[in-house]
Amino acid sequence: MFIYRKWRRWDRERRKAVDTAVSLCRNGQHGIPVPDYTDENVSTKVVKIIQSYTGIVNKMVWRKF
Repeated sequence: MFIYRKWRRWDRERRKAVDTAVSLCRNGQHGIPVPDYTDENVSTKVVKIIQSYTGIVNKMVWRKF
């Protein structure tokens, strides 16, 4: 029962967030662009960040030393 209640609450919160985002978009309020995502090479940045964690993941998750 506890898990079901928690799921329903999460579902309501998610629906409210989506409704808010849709209404803001309909009103033309798209917010201020985040500088990190306006660059041309965002994909390259993401790949570099993920690759920089490879050593940490290997050590902490897979126990590769």
